[in-house]
Amino acid sequence: MNLEQFSDVLGFGKDSQGVVALIAVIGEAPVISRTPPDFNDPAGETEYYKFVNSGVEIGFRGGVLNHLHLYVQEHEGYGEYKGELFGMSPQEVSEADMLRKLGGQDAQGGGRMDMLIGYIYKWIRYERKEFALRAEFSEDKKLRKFLLIRK
Repeated sequence: MNLEQFSDVLGFGKDSQGVVALIAVIGEAPVISRTPPDFNDPAGETEYYKFVNSGVEIGFRGGVLNHLHLYVQEHEGYGEYKGELFGMSPQEVSEADMLRKLGGQDAQGGGRMDMLIGYIYKWIRYERKEFALRAEFSEDKKLRKFLLIRK
């Protein structure tokens, strides 16, 4: 799996050929959950497909693929994502690699200690026409989490 396989299906329905093919490539049965009905989300509930061993979560809102979350490092019960990003093993991708591949980010934050919540991981965000991309980095500047969000 690579970045284009993920970004190309944002906005597609869960029964679309592209999403069905993506799920087949992941090769793991998802754990499916939904936001509670009393969540009061004006866009409707989100349906989550969690591929825990593969380090992937996809979310559908309004019947279409809204976001895709890659857990590059084990976190929140997910295993490491083993596909590729930017032609590299995702565990080897650094902030500098992303800047080389994508150019300057549109927003950034974190990378500091907060007295109330502890360490806030460094993050960068890119705005594209069809989607936003958010990357979070561990203290060693390696990619930790990667998120694509449909606009």
